[in-house]
Amino acid sequence: MLALFTPPVIAQSTTGTLTGTVMDTSGGVLPAAQVALTDEASGAVRRSISNTTGFFTLAGVPAGRFTVEVSLAG
Repeated sequence: MLALFTPPVIAQSTTGTLTGTVMDTSGGVLPAAQVALTDEASGAVRRSISNTTGFFTLAGVPAGRFTVEVSLAG
């Protein structure tokens, strides 16, 4: 009797996640900051807003070259 067991195969992901914390020059967190991630090849823009602790996340980002811009009103 021959039994073969193979572990489940997980496909490689072609996207990633960008996360970070928006801070001012003194290290204070900045809630409600606008974060824009621009794909340099296509010009497509993904946006996020930092939460009360300054944290933001952008999921499903494809491989490529990007520019990140952060702005805060006030």
